[in-house]
Amino acid sequence: MINKWLAGLVALSLALSVAGSALAAQAATGVSSEFTHLLFGVKDGQLKVFHLVKLKNQGASSSGPIELSLPKGYQNPAFSGDAGGAMAKEVQLGSEGLKDPRGLEPGAARDYVLTYDLPMPPDGQSLRVNVNYPTQMILILADQATVQMVPLQNRDFSSQGSVQYGQKTFEQFARNDVAPGTTLTMTLGPATPGGAQPGGAGQPGGGMAHEPPPGTVTKGTIALLNQAFHGGASNMMMWQRFTGTTGHGGLVGSIIILAGLTVLIFGLGRTFYVRWQLKQGINPETGERPEETFEKLLKEKSIYIKKIADLDRKAEAGEITSEEHQERRSAYKRRLVKVLARLKEVEN
Repeated sequence: MINKWLAGLVALSLALSVAGSALAAQAATGVSSEFTHLLFGVKDGQLKVFHLVKLKNQGASSSGPIELSLPKGYQNPAFSGDAGGAMAKEVQLGSEGLKDPRGLEPGAARDYVLTYDLPMPPDGQSLRVNVNYPTQMILILADQATVQMVPLQNRDFSSQGSVQYGQKTFEQFARNDVAPGTTLTMTLGPATPGGAQPGGAGQPGGGMAHEPPPGTVTKGTIALLNQAFHGGASNMMMWQRFTGTTGHGGLVGSIIILAGLTVLIFGLGRTFYVRWQLKQGINPETGERPEETFEKLLKEKSIYIKKIADLDRKAEAGEITSEEHQERRSAYKRRLVKVLARLKEVEN
């Protein structure tokens, strides 16, 4: 029985230690995204996309290369705010995303801001984007005058109503607390006739010809997007807390490791102590040797026999009532029976 219990204890301790080590290792990288913003609009049959990802390394060590997924088939990519073309020189753009070999140092943050185009068929476009890092909030803004998020096809996101930026109205869609490895699908279609806004495409006094297309970065675009729905994700996901991306995972991982080691050490110590007691002839349950237990039980036996005798004497002398005599005598007798049974076990 002891061997089976010890084996189970060791297995549990190892499992806790492995889990804690994995969490602590994940916490060491600690790269997470506070928010990701996507702005969609259509011009000349092309879907114009503004894509902003804000990353930070809150771990204890440098990260590996940064990788961000982009929709398949993107065209004409350009970095915003790319002073001197430094970003374009460092970042590699592939068919499905970008890779930044520089990584991030602990505590460092970096914004990746791109614009690109995608074909926009008359029947709409369905985009699939993989989430690479735990993300607190993803916000989509769709230019109401030119494009719409198809409601029934976008269950990954919840509608947040509309917002006005300048002369444009955008429909907002958001999703909070997204785990890495999640694949998000965004289905966009042409704007409905009722969705066109005054001053928008096809409207007197306005139109895309007089304004930058929604995918074009203007001076105030990033500031506006950062304000839009920012702070809406007040509850950080448990996944982030347990992987250290918000600064807690390293501590949690360490606690789990310590808990596993504590259980293992206590269990091993307890097992060897029990075995030592058995070798010394000590009962692990009572901490006494059989002879000590036998003497103790004999004393208890004498005590209860004396109590019963005294109780009978008081009843005969009329010092207590018959009911009190029977009740107390039954209680003493039950205890005496238990003592006699234990004596028999020790004798055997």
